[in-house]
Amino acid sequence: MAWWHNYCHGCYRCKKSLSDDQPFFRCIACDINFDLECALVPRFIKSKCHIHTLTLVDSFVEDDSGEYYCDVCEEERNPKHHVYICEECQGLFVAHIECVLNKMVEEIAAAD
Repeated sequence: MAWWHNYCHGCYRCKKSLSDDQPFFRCIACDINFDLECALVPRFIKSKCHIHTLTLVDSFVEDDSGEYYCDVCEEERNPKHHVYICEECQGLFVAHIECVLNKMVEEIAAAD
């Protein structure tokens, strides 16, 4: 058992439990924890992959079809995982975090 086990309640942002073998960030002064994804991924992001600002959400189910896809790579996604959505388009644009961030890296590299 890790020494910090007693302090590990869950992620302050997404509320998911944190296990003994899972790395996380902890603010001792505030007594809160963040999993790596919540600590390192920006909540709002602007990218050329969509016209509006995208918002990070914990999960997103746009309909009851049972089939959910990323609008950037067009591959299947898990509706229970964090994703970026366009709130202005009422969730009609949904993308994997890594797809949006990869596009950002491509944009930065192209600008250099």
